[in-house]
Amino acid sequence: MNTDHLADLRHHIRAMETQAPMAPWRRSGSCAVGGLEMVGYGDNSDFILILSSSGRGVFDAINGWKVARDLETYNEDESWFDFTRLQCLGIGPLEGQVVTMAGLWGGGLVRVSDDGFALQAVAPTWPDFRVLLSPPRANIHNHLDQCVQVEEDYEIRAFGFSPTGKSFLVALNHTLYTFIRD
Repeated sequence: MNTDHLADLRHHIRAMETQAPMAPWRRSGSCAVGGLEMVGYGDNSDFILILSSSGRGVFDAINGWKVARDLETYNEDESWFDFTRLQCLGIGPLEGQVVTMAGLWGGGLVRVSDDGFALQAVAPTWPDFRVLLSPPRANIHNHLDQCVQVEEDYEIRAFGFSPTGKSFLVALNHTLYTFIRD
């Protein structure tokens, strides 16, 4: 393994700044969420279920609005959150759905869209993480100049594309950022 190449790669990534994603993507919204713990997309939708230290909420990634909220906190006896499977019962437009979650306790969201856009977290200056968006057929190792840093923070809880492929999210411990296709 060529360590000089990796040193150069880390240097170039550290020099990147957070900016707007490449076309056809754009930021659709952000939502301050104190104590954000877990997020997950509803089935075949762009609704995001958010679990925080103060309850559940639903955010519409397409229009950037909070559309539902409850203030019921949870504990290990709650029937609406499965700590083993990381699944949560939805509220509002996700009422009746079981949503698979990702965040503080594990899990994961889809990292590649159907048409090849990809999201990747890197930490060239740990503990600071960066989320990079790559266009189809590009990656940080051979086309870093085509990748865009869409977020940087010391604690990225989750990131990934929606089941529809129309949006993606980056969840920090204090804010949810959403991006959509034009």
